[in-house]
Amino acid sequence: MYFPPSEVIATELPTLRTAIEQIDNLIYQTGAVPLRLSVTADFLGVQTPLAKRLLAQFVEHGVLRANQACYCPTCDQFLEEQSGDDFVCDICEATVSTAEAHREVAYFVVDPIVRSAVEPVGNPSSVATPLVIQFIAGDRGGPQMSQVQAPREHREMNESLQASRYPQSFQIGAADLRRNGERDCTGAHPAPRNPSLRRARRRTRVGP
Repeated sequence: MYFPPSEVIATELPTLRTAIEQIDNLIYQTGAVPLRLSVTADFLGVQTPLAKRLLAQFVEHGVLRANQACYCPTCDQFLEEQSGDDFVCDICEATVSTAEAHREVAYFVVDPIVRSAVEPVGNPSSVATPLVIQFIAGDRGGPQMSQVQAPREHREMNESLQASRYPQSFQIGAADLRRNGERDCTGAHPAPRNPSLRRARRRTRVGP
């Protein structure tokens, strides 16, 4: 298991070792994202009271802490950062006031999780060429680079890939932050102008 207290819990509750191992792995994979009781129960395939009992064991052993968490009323996403008195949802970009946010008890990891990279299995020469992923973001105020800020999704995507099982299989390319218009999304370009048609328009007189 990833957390030493998980082994202690499994020793105290040997009949629930499988579920404890699943929670241990879930905490490691989710990191700073709090665990919700209903989601954890569905993940384990157990009743809510049993999931609550197991999560309470992780709280008692110092792996998790129970605290109020806020969620977006529109998309049910965890609201992590707050701007003044309001939250800004990362998923639907809605501005949610503290009064509008849905609140429930969630379980936060106590200590930061440090993940280690997994070494390639077998002969390194047999490892496939890494897949390069590029983040492309359109500007919101014009072509000036100063008006474009790299969103946190780019950073979180990189962190998620590094935390994956085979991080050596992926690479993050340089972000392109000045893309806009349908041309950049579809690869289509405006049709070239026809010089003969342009000359023909110049010879055409409009009016009496």
